[in-house]
Amino acid sequence: MSFLRLIYLKENKKRNYYRILIKKTCSKDLNHLNFDMSKFIAKYSELVQYQHINAAGSLFGGYMLAWLDLAAGKAANRFVKDTEAYTAVTRAMDKVEFKEPVFLGDWVNCEAEVIEAGTSSIEISVSAYAESKRHGRRLACTAHFTFVTVIKNDKGEFLKYNHNVSLD
Repeated sequence: MSFLRLIYLKENKKRNYYRILIKKTCSKDLNHLNFDMSKFIAKYSELVQYQHINAAGSLFGGYMLAWLDLAAGKAANRFVKDTEAYTAVTRAMDKVEFKEPVFLGDWVNCEAEVIEAGTSSIEISVSAYAESKRHGRRLACTAHFTFVTVIKNDKGEFLKYNHNVSLD
């Protein structure tokens, strides 16, 4: 008897579909299923040090924004790595919400996921979790990013590029 365990990852409200990850298969009949979710997800971590602290004794928000952008950039570039695109660049940062303070010595672990792809754009959701022995693990910040793929022309100028990659 075959067993297939599905894990619900995320509901995309705009398209109302579910993405699923094949977690475990116990049947040889299903060996042809090969989902590489790593190209849609990226992680990035930083240790909060003295130079990151603001006058209130917590993480300066600008550092958090930069770290979120790095995580999103990693996911975007991983998403288009098999295309002709030179790279993907940040176009917009939306819905930034600082949820919990982050303190000196905390680890900030960012998790970025590609949630939608247009013709040349890539939508990415990033969550940052602060973690320490003293304060435990908590959701510290969330944001949505839009990246655009670009290509370099003969003059060295960057132009918008249609990546033709989809989540389907």
